[in-house]
Amino acid sequence: FNINGMATDAIGVSTVTVSITRDSDGFTWDGAAFTVAPTTVTSILGVPGGTSTSFSYSWSPVPSDDGDQTYTIVATAVDTSDNADTSPPSVNVTVDRVAPSVGASDFLIDNDATYTADLSVELNSSVTDAAWMKFAATQGALATSPYVAYSSTDTTDLIGPDGLKVIWAQYADAALNDSAATSDTIILDTTSPSTDSVSPSPGAVGVGTGATVEVVFDETNEMDGSSITGTTFYLKNSSGTTITATLIYTPGTKTAELTPASPLVEGETYTAYLTSDITDGAGNPGAPYSWSFTTLDSSEPDASFIEPSDGSTITTSSFNINGMATDAIGVSTVTVSITRDSDG
Repeated sequence: FNINGMATDAIGVSTVTVSITRDSDGFTWDGAAFTVAPTTVTSILGVPGGTSTSFSYSWSPVPSDDGDQTYTIVATAVDTSDNADTSPPSVNVTVDRVAPSVGASDFLIDNDATYTADLSVELNSSVTDAAWMKFAATQGALATSPYVAYSSTDTTDLIGPDGLKVIWAQYADAALNDSAATSDTIILDTTSPSTDSVSPSPGAVGVGTGATVEVVFDETNEMDGSSITGTTFYLKNSSGTTITATLIYTPGTKTAELTPASPLVEGETYTAYLTSDITDGAGNPGAPYSWSFTTLDSSEPDASFIEPSDGSTITTSSFNINGMATDAIGVSTVTVSITRDSDG
């Protein structure tokens, strides 16, 4: 960059020398490098020998000084009678040509969340030396987006539909050195999960007493496995008693399986329940759902006569045949067969 100024003298200005001192070690610029010995460089005069003239010196700091180095620049004018300015002006400057460094975790969406059910998301920044920042949905749009003052948090709105979303970010320091563009992703998921299939099937009869109860969830992304528990997926008998069971959720197949601790009762109707506390990875709740099935009844009923007794003689023109029938599950009908022994 150019060091520019004005010099005046009643007789005429012959030279203006420039001294550039690196404050960190006191070394001075000799035109090519910083040296221990005090040195000056000569500037170019706009009107050599004039009573008023501009002066200019083009300085290119060495790459090793690209960090936040400070310098003291002194300009000393000498007139044509070799009188030097006894109180030369000086300025202090900082050379900063290093952009902020942005690491992989320095820009995150919603603190590095995988999913969001909300269109509005938080942008988290932790970039050292950043004074400005900007965000955009594409890298191309980022180039023309205006900078705003740096803050560790900001918000933006995602644009539907559901799916993987990318947000680009870029930062600059106070000297407007631009960092490299960076980005983060998040999956927008505003759709609630549902049941894809259940087993035993709704209304099934003759289900084995050793059956397990399964549900496969219909979800584009992943379910929140921690939301699938014994209080959100459970089995009850017809009396409303919750059946003790082991619950296993398999993320790969999105399948939840209840295994009763003991065999189910024969001929009993059971109801499985899913509550709305079951959510997907983005926190979308599923609708409550339940279905029922009935286990196999393999035990036979038992019937006995009350009257007539075996071998008794009937003398009336009509009489009642009475008895009792029992079954562990329930008696639906009792049929009576009367055979005349003389001819069958």
